[in-house]
Amino acid sequence: MSLNAQDQSLLQGARDCRQRARELDLDGMPARLRELAIEMIQTSTAELERIARRTEFEGIEANESWDLYKDKHATLINSLARLLQELEAASATDHELQRFVAEHPKHELSSRDVASLEASVARARKFTASALGRAGQARINAIDASLEEFRQARLDFERENAEFADAERLLEESRHQVYVSILNARDLMRAALRELDRLEELDAVIPPLADILNS
Repeated sequence: MSLNAQDQSLLQGARDCRQRARELDLDGMPARLRELAIEMIQTSTAELERIARRTEFEGIEANESWDLYKDKHATLINSLARLLQELEAASATDHELQRFVAEHPKHELSSRDVASLEASVARARKFTASALGRAGQARINAIDASLEEFRQARLDFERENAEFADAERLLEESRHQVYVSILNARDLMRAALRELDRLEELDAVIPPLADILNS
């Protein structure tokens, strides 16, 4: 679950507040106020735990899609490097092809952005048809397949990463809502205990939020 240490302390503190509030001997309006306070805390903490589970799931999905993206990127680079090696061997009398190969040292391919790689594949396709003939078609087919899989993996990663970022945003919002619910529940319990002239019990039932977070 994507809960940090402070979140864990917050949830445990909220559970303790609910339990202590339930144990109070109250009747009438104070009892109704107590139930509202308990429900308020329980609803917000349940939502925090639900969003935390979703955030953990989205984080796993994002990591897996990143691993796949890196794998498809490596496959594309290797396919292009093999083709460039074959083109280099066939470039003895083709100065334009020699320049193209020289512009694409293998150790630099992995650092090129997507647009640059796509442009390189397009140029390699043209040279392959003239330099390798039919024998180069299998290489072109392999690179085209690798390029398409790489594009799809990139789109998948961008989608999964966006979903993970959205889940993290919701997690922060739900965390804040728990803070608000504890503050509001404390106000309700203050009203309930004041009516019974037992206000001195408030901090023992629902402590200040800072005390809960630092416990």
